Amino acid sequence: MTNNTPQQNRDLITRYKTDISLVAYLDSVGFTADKAHYSRKWPVMKDDVTGRKLIVGRNQATSEYFYYNPNDSNDRGSIIELLAERLNLDLRQKSDWDTLHQEGSRLTGNVYLSNHDHVLPQPIRSHTRESAIGTYFKLDELKNTQFLEHDRRLSPETIMAPEFERKIFNKSFIDKTLDIAGKNTTFPIENREGIIGVINRNPTWNQIQGSKDDGVWLSNILPNQPVRELLVTEAPIDALSFHELNKPAVPGERLYVSTAGNVTSSQPTTIQYLIDQTKPQLLLLGMDNDLPGIRYNINLMGKLHMPGQPDTGIDVHVNNSQHTNRVIIGIDHQKAIGQGGGTSIESIVQRIGEVMNRGFPSEAPKAGINIISQRSNYTTVEVAFPNIRPLLIRAENLTAELRQTGDKIQVRRAIENDFNEDLQLKSVKQQLHQQTDVKLNSEQLKNLISSGRTAIVLHNQYNAGKVIIDHSKAGPSLQFVERQKELNLPVTFNGYTLTAADRQQLRSTGLLDHRIEIIHPLSNQPMRGFLGVDAELNQLTFLPAERLKTRNLYNVKLDEQQTRDVLQGKTIDVTKLKDGETSEFRVRIDLIRGEIGVVPIRPPLQSAQSVTEQTNVSQPRKISRQEKSIQAQNSSQPNAEKTDKLTNKSTAVSEQSTKTTPPKASPRKLNT
Repeated sequence: MTNNTPQQNRDLITRYKTDISLVAYLDSVGFTADKAHYSRKWPVMKDDVTGRKLIVGRNQATSEYFYYNPNDSNDRGSIIELLAERLNLDLRQKSDWDTLHQEGSRLTGNVYLSNHDHVLPQPIRSHTRESAIGTYFKLDELKNTQFLEHDRRLSPETIMAPEFERKIFNKSFIDKTLDIAGKNTTFPIENREGIIGVINRNPTWNQIQGSKDDGVWLSNILPNQPVRELLVTEAPIDALSFHELNKPAVPGERLYVSTAGNVTSSQPTTIQYLIDQTKPQLLLLGMDNDLPGIRYNINLMGKLHMPGQPDTGIDVHVNNSQHTNRVIIGIDHQKAIGQGGGTSIESIVQRIGEVMNRGFPSEAPKAGINIISQRSNYTTVEVAFPNIRPLLIRAENLTAELRQTGDKIQVRRAIENDFNEDLQLKSVKQQLHQQTDVKLNSEQLKNLISSGRTAIVLHNQYNAGKVIIDHSKAGPSLQFVERQKELNLPVTFNGYTLTAADRQQLRSTGLLDHRIEIIHPLSNQPMRGFLGVDAELNQLTFLPAERLKTRNLYNVKLDEQQTRDVLQGKTIDVTKLKDGETSEFRVRIDLIRGEIGVVPIRPPLQSAQSVTEQTNVSQPRKISRQEKSIQAQNSSQPNAEKTDKLTNKSTAVSEQSTKTTPPKASPRKLNT
């Protein structure tokens, strides 16, 4: 082949791609047909040793064979890539091209390997990853909505909304180990080429099949409806929940995008493309209300750029280890200070320090700010700080300030961990309000949702009682199984006379906040201890002080006064630093267990107005319980002739193009 001209070599390569059947070649090197997924239109070949699967197709326009690996978006190509892999060739070397031509010429001279009947040629528009992988994943029309309605409490109105039509599917599964079969709820993951993977969900399963890479789940763009808002969440179910909790004023004016968990390095490129194509007025970041979610907000805010947003020349990215966050801030001198009128690198670094550390107590952990590299036109600053919420919130606000996002990029934080938790709690609260005067706190509601049965509770009419609520297996309704009668309090208890205040306190909290002295009914000796309500038996119970056991309070430290208060019977709330977050705990005597009980309370949320989220106030404050109660209520660029599957536009022309996809498997494309 050394005497061939470049054009002759190019002609040979085209001949290899058209004349060598990939099905036959793969069969000759040890692959077998995957009968579970195989079709004549889209053959699937499997390596039984490694488990590698390749989908084979043929382009009708060029007659060239191609292949995809549905589980690895980088594993794709033609006979050229397969030969180079098989022969361990480096095609940057001319000698290796000679080896490839020798093997290719041998294969094209073999009549069997030139038989094209193995794969039906496909029309040019079906030569897409989406069509092949859509067939591979075997997506079914959404008919079983049990998981979405019952387990996630989404309404049929939301599930069937035009924004989500053919963006949610069912997918059959068989678990041979457990000998069960069922239906997953499946969300397709797409990039500009089409579907590259799917998210399979059921009550006990959450798995990505295929690739995520630069792909996202996204809703439809409705015809003739401009996109006013673009919301980014971690999970598609969170996007659906946000829609139900905050329906847009005009159907279709909000585009929903989900990253299927953590944000990959290439997903912001896809999201930026969607922003450029749809030109929304507002970008909403609705990632989970936890430490990783705040980091995702920072990374998205540090990369994405909205129409009309100034280009400050500053990029922000946060890296995380187990205990430390490192925010890397890159400053382009020409953009950041060349047009800044007096702004300097020193003033930017000084402002970073002010935002991150101003107002924190001297003993509190702080952020360290260091210039790690500085050139004539670019400076890199590192901000390192412990993995705690208040400092991450400040880093989030710092990113917004440095990038000058203004009101174009806004954070939307769930009250609970995510918007679906918010929706589930709201749904259960509404049903309780409609059926009973019983009120449950957030932890009891979560227990009801997760386990299907409440714990014993005290209801709101100053009567200790037992309420059991079953979460109906047939649907999302609640059924009250038992409600005990009003607690009957005696005038005296073993020689102790109950005051009116005592009686009200027992009915409202179930425990007196002070020690009492009674006369032991058998020995007639005085005994000091604690009086409260056994809600299970719906009667008074007494714990002698000497029987109170001490225990490790999860490293919750009580000062002397708090210790005295608890040992007198008082209930106190304390805060501590746990797993990098400031957490709240309720400490009181547990009469039934005979010990000091510690009940975790959700880490306090930071409101948009709290000091740890603001950069222009001096002292951080903790949100009060009353405020929380109010809150609880209230890849490479495509060729010019390629069709972009995210926007359904050709890069060369503006009219819509058609594509062939498996029945009931192709999502509606975005029309911009």
